[in-house]
Amino acid sequence: MIKNGGEYFAIAGVMGGLSTEVENDTKNIIIEAAIFDSVKIRKTSKKILRSESSNRFEKGLDPKRTYMAIERSCALLEKYADAEILYRKALVSDSTFYKAQYNMGDALYKQKQYDGAIKYYNKAIENPATDSQTKSNAHYNVGNSYLQSGLEDRNNPQSMEKFKNAISSYSEALKINPNNEDAKYNLSYARKMLQQMQQQNQQQ
Repeated sequence: MIKNGGEYFAIAGVMGGLSTEVENDTKNIIIEAAIFDSVKIRKTSKKILRSESSNRFEKGLDPKRTYMAIERSCALLEKYADAEILYRKALVSDSTFYKAQYNMGDALYKQKQYDGAIKYYNKAIENPATDSQTKSNAHYNVGNSYLQSGLEDRNNPQSMEKFKNAISSYSEALKINPNNEDAKYNLSYARKMLQQMQQQNQQQ
């Protein structure tokens, strides 16, 4: 367990807690780069929860890469935070500019601000000026936002609704662009996650 003073806020190498999530009103972020024992992570994840994090750590990672990872994370955070500022300024000039709406969604998604990303992707979808390809991409990215949000908080019953929303969004993207292989794959994955949660609820 990882502890912050008197509060436990993460299962090391497996899953962070609700208090560590980035939200729309988050102003300060602490970036951590760490390496955990791969054998212990594998045992813990089998008992508690399989996650993207545990899948990486249980394979073993090079400790020397932690420095590279934190430098890259800081660079990306700065880049997309700056991008968010630029897109907000563009939307102040023209709140109906669909490219700024879509790009704003991208900037927020890359900062893991999924609720905000969904809001701006949907604005681009609802914008009459948005072309069909951008609408398809926006539906796909709404699906990704719901899927990632659900995966990061899989123990929350609301995750089931997020997976349902992801499935709906991927389906809308495929209506416009049936050849989107990424949307097909993610749709299948979201259905799998929803099915797993439904089975877990039935067993409880």
